[in-house]
Amino acid sequence: MIKAALVFPNGVALLFAALYGWACGINIGLIFSEYNASSIIFVIVLFALTYNQAVSILDWVAMALIVIAVFDISYFGNWERDKEQDDAMGADDQPIDRTEEHKDLAISVLLAILAGLIQAFIALHVYFVQKSFKKLSQLQLTFDALLPFAIAMAPFFVYIMLYQD
Repeated sequence: MIKAALVFPNGVALLFAALYGWACGINIGLIFSEYNASSIIFVIVLFALTYNQAVSILDWVAMALIVIAVFDISYFGNWERDKEQDDAMGADDQPIDRTEEHKDLAISVLLAILAGLIQAFIALHVYFVQKSFKKLSQLQLTFDALLPFAIAMAPFFVYIMLYQD
C-alpha cells in the first residue's frame, strides 16, 4: 500500500509534466531527462541522510554537472527557440506574448523535479523492503502497486484524450 501511495503521485506528476511540456512545445524527452536527473540527485542525498552512505566530492561534482546540463538544455534551449521565432517574424508582426508558455514550462519542470523526489522515496522504500523482508518479492510488490495506479489513472487519461484540442 505504501508503494502504491508513492507510485500514483509519481505517475500523476510525470503525466502532467509531460502534458505541460507538450503545451509549451518542449521535447518530452527533456522532461524525462529532468525527472531522471532530479531522481538521481535525490536518491543520493536521501540515502546519504537516511543510511549515512558516504558522498564523495566527485559525486557532488557529478550532480552539479547533471543539474547544469539539464538546466542548460531545458531553459536555454527554450530561450533559443523563442529567439529563433522572434527573428523569423516580420516587421509588421505583433510581438508574441510568451507568458503562458513560460508558466507551462515552469510547471512542467517543477512537476518533473517533484516526480524525481517521489522516485527517490520509492527507491528508499524498495531498499527498506529488500533489507527488512527478505522473502517478499519486489516484482509482486510492484505489480500490486501498479494495478490501483492504472485503475485510478484511467479516467484522467480518457478525459484528457476526449477533450484535447
